Amino acid sequence: MKKLLLIALLIIGCDNSNGLSSESEQLVGIWEMAEVKQTTGTEVEITMSDENYNEILTFNSDGTYTDVMEESGNISTTTANWELIGANQLQVTHSNGNIVIMNYSINETTLILYSTSSNNPDISYEVTYYKQ
Repeated sequence: MKKLLLIALLIIGCDNSNGLSSESEQLVGIWEMAEVKQTTGTEVEITMSDENYNEILTFNSDGTYTDVMEESGNISTTTANWELIGANQLQVTHSNGNIVIMNYSINETTLILYSTSSNNPDISYEVTYYKQ
């Protein structure tokens, strides 16, 4: 009986208490933008992050999300909820009901978000972030 109790305590003690999948756990944290690659047809434009153009994403383990964008001294902050909805798909739901779905790739230190312009399907974006 004591052995069963000990085994049960060990199993419970090793439980993932935050309930996140390993993919979600990788995403949780602070990510700073490194570059934006915009493709229009066959034309590619790459913009590097600098003091005039930067973005920091924070994915919290409770499913909340903050996006702080700085462009030419103007800072905007967006909060939303996030969840992984499929193989390499991230959904961000804003408080006004807008839903953005992006494909992503991730490793321990690099996050790449892929999206297409809602106004022009010929324009696609690939944004690279590094974990802080």
